Amino acid sequence: MEFIAVLQKVGLWPSVKPFESCSLNELFSRALQAKEVAKHSCDAGANCPLFVGLNRLRDKVVDVRGAIKSLCLKCIRQGKWDEGQACEHAV
Repeated sequence: MEFIAVLQKVGLWPSVKPFESCSLNELFSRALQAKEVAKHSCDAGANCPLFVGLNRLRDKVVDVRGAIKSLCLKCIRQGKWDEGQACEHAV
């Protein structure tokens, strides 16, 4: 449950809403913020399930970010997307 609470704090839960309205850069930024906002302590240390899950999320985000070319959904929806231009919504 704490994992979902952290995702709520960074605006990634419920998961459907941010994927409909946020740019890919914003989704990446929010996912990377998740570990920073987690307030948790337990006796598991490095094996803490919450932090293991958040580290996996961060690692996957970094992998995906490096493997794909970003498109700004806001710009596309507004008819402003141009391959050669920088996005005004970039994080």
